[in-house]
Amino acid sequence: MDTNSQEKSKKIQTLWKIVKPLLIVSVLSGAFFLLYRQLKYYHYHDLANQLKTYSRWTIALALAITACNYFILTFYDVIGADISALIRKGKPLSPAKDKVERKA
Repeated sequence: MDTNSQEKSKKIQTLWKIVKPLLIVSVLSGAFFLLYRQLKYYHYHDLANQLKTYSRWTIALALAITACNYFILTFYDVIGADISALIRKGKPLSPAKDKVERKA
């Protein structure tokens, strides 16, 4: 690399260090603004009153099912990471496929 391209690279890195936080703040600000616009007509006491209409059993069941779903989603990520690691290593994904390839 010549010095001119190194200088350009350093300028781009410096510019990115400035732009990246500004971009993050602007995206988050936009998201909070849109969320505020969607929820501005709802009040906390309305939500609390609505929750009082449900039985405790119903709320507990909903929370338990939600927790189970998050637990299951965690394993989807683990399985996906394991499969992608096997693919990168070039290993077969199933033992049966490995046996067929060894016989040939």
